[in-house]
Amino acid sequence: ELGCNDDAVGTASRIDQTLAAGTYYVIVDGNGTASGAYTLNVTPYLPGVAANETFATAYPVGDITARSAAFSGTTAGLVNNYSGTCGSGTGGDAVFSFTLTAVRHIVLDTSGSAYDTSLSLWSGAAPTYVSCNDNGLGAQSRIETNLAPGTYYVVVDGFNTAQGPYMLNLRVSSSTSGGFAPPAWSDTLAQLNSRGIKVIVVETSGGDASAISDANALCTATGSVSSTGVPLRYSISGSGAGLDSTIAAAVADVANYSRMDITARTNDNTATVGFDERTFVSSIAALSYPVGRCTGITGGVQFNQCLPGTTVNFQVNFTGVVAATSVTQRFDFTIDVLGNGSNILSTIPVTIIIPAIAPAFPVSGSYTRDFDATTSCAGTEVARWRGISWSASYPVGTSISWAAAGAASLACSALSSVTSHSSTKVKCAAVFVDVCIRSAIFRRMPTKGLRTSFADCSAVGATMPIGARPVSPGTPAPPTPRTVAGTWP
Repeated sequence: ELGCNDDAVGTASRIDQTLAAGTYYVIVDGNGTASGAYTLNVTPYLPGVAANETFATAYPVGDITARSAAFSGTTAGLVNNYSGTCGSGTGGDAVFSFTLTAVRHIVLDTSGSAYDTSLSLWSGAAPTYVSCNDNGLGAQSRIETNLAPGTYYVVVDGFNTAQGPYMLNLRVSSSTSGGFAPPAWSDTLAQLNSRGIKVIVVETSGGDASAISDANALCTATGSVSSTGVPLRYSISGSGAGLDSTIAAAVADVANYSRMDITARTNDNTATVGFDERTFVSSIAALSYPVGRCTGITGGVQFNQCLPGTTVNFQVNFTGVVAATSVTQRFDFTIDVLGNGSNILSTIPVTIIIPAIAPAFPVSGSYTRDFDATTSCAGTEVARWRGISWSASYPVGTSISWAAAGAASLACSALSSVTSHSSTKVKCAAVFVDVCIRSAIFRRMPTKGLRTSFADCSAVGATMPIGARPVSPGTPAPPTPRTVAGTWP
């Protein structure tokens, strides 16, 4: 027999011994007639670990997913770099790092150390606090938990100023009660705070320093504190006496003291590709609040420490950043009212309508077109007018006034200065009301023997009825010329 132990760790046993290379046997027995299920951990120690003072210089244990490990060293002469939420250690501390590639049940302890130790567990590349223990094994410390895959750090510290030789044991088991790994402390806080959950703690530890320290840390981290910053943690007896009244008082305290800083932010509508609706808002100003409900306004944009249920007034200033086009434009987005910068207290929908540009047209204008028979009639030909039609497109809100007129009667006016038979005037009028005649018609006046040539009658003057057609000399005169006008809607 090389060694024997009973009750070194509570009712469990422990042998710590240096052995030479060779084959050895371990016998697990019970005290007296005791028997039952047991767990045997055989862990080789790596002695003399040193210079592992910080996360950056932590001793790399490596992947312990499928193995356990143990180390010894001393914190004497090391610097106090970290402190967990228990033990309040100001002595030197030593740091170890390890990784897991699968969910594992982990037991960390300092059994075998020569001074009053404390342990803290941290996670992540930028380490965040997970848990802490002081006096889990008498004067030694113990952390037992399920851990998800990742990188972790263990800090071996001392109670108050205690320091000295330590032993760190890392035991790993694949049994995790169904594979559940509790979330890390940092993840838990992030989820609680993202939902605006404030935690109040009613504890029955009977004054245990570690329990009270953890409870205070949880209250503080979730903003569950009084107006003077005292954590809303309440202690009652282990019998549960006074639980009802304590919970009622705690809820009242949360309602009265859970003050929040109130701000507002504009959100972009990601459905509008290529445009950020936040540019519509030039500023959001904090204007006013009911007396006694907030402690003030900071920077003109934040209401400070407002009580739950407070109605605050913001002024949102908009600016024009989109030019009007020929079509109406609509932009939808939201403005969030935030508590403590992250908790969404309310969401206000905003819609901005930019009307289309109204087209500009001249007040009035004119357009004329001459239809000249001289370009088509030859010799003794006479133009025969049929129906004349126009088509036009025009913008909404405008109209077109139109009229039609035949060839001018200027030639007839010239003829009237010559002594002639009255019937000639009638015929002339009849001819020139709605036709222009090439130089092919000659009239001999009975009294004067005058021969007159009507060369080109294209000047504008006389009016022509719509649909009229030209007449030849000797035919009855058409009705009195008139102007036909109308308005297209």
